[in-house]
Amino acid sequence: MKNKWIVPAIIIAVGLFLLGQRIEQGIVRSKEAVRTVSVKGLSEREVPADKVIWPLVYKELGNDLGTIYRTINTKNTIVINFLKANGISDAEISIAAPGIVDMQAERYGNQSVPYRYNVTSVITVSSNQVEKVRELIVKQASLLEKGVAIVSGDYQYNTQFLFTKLNELKPEMIAEDFAYYQTILPGTFFFLGTGTGIPLHADTWDFDESILEKGIQLFLDLAKL
Repeated sequence: MKNKWIVPAIIIAVGLFLLGQRIEQGIVRSKEAVRTVSVKGLSEREVPADKVIWPLVYKELGNDLGTIYRTINTKNTIVINFLKANGISDAEISIAAPGIVDMQAERYGNQSVPYRYNVTSVITVSSNQVEKVRELIVKQASLLEKGVAIVSGDYQYNTQFLFTKLNELKPEMIAEDFAYYQTILPGTFFFLGTGTGIPLHADTWDFDESILEKGIQLFLDLAKL
């Protein structure tokens, strides 16, 4: 009877091992994503992020909205001064209207809570100074000394690292995609420029049809080789 459980036990053990490997790989990729962005087509490339959106979130509890409002204004000033002192400009900082939850108005909430209002304040940094912001994310703990506790873990307010120069990479990556095709079928790849200087998928791009004549002639010349 015992022998019949050996094969299922081995299968489960192998499955747990493979699951552990996948989780480990996912953690590694998650850490790498903090610094890089994956640009994918048939080809794939890891590129340094060139823009970061960093929300600084803190909460304030109380029973009097006027007092909470004044406290939030004071703490917003503390956070903004911290950012400016570390090289972040006014243009890179935005302040959202506070989000207010009335705990007594919550239908399914605990009516005996000690504080009626739970207020969330969000100050967002949107900057191309990616490395500087990464340094500030580490330094933000210093705000605790001034009474501001930045919270994390809210899925609505995740730090985002972005890459905004995809159009500059497209020609190279298209060539890389085509290289995959050439592993199966020999061929030649070339760009037929229109001379406008406007990226191919931009909403202001205007196709110059006269260039088709040169393209057709090029194919005819190649056919004669």
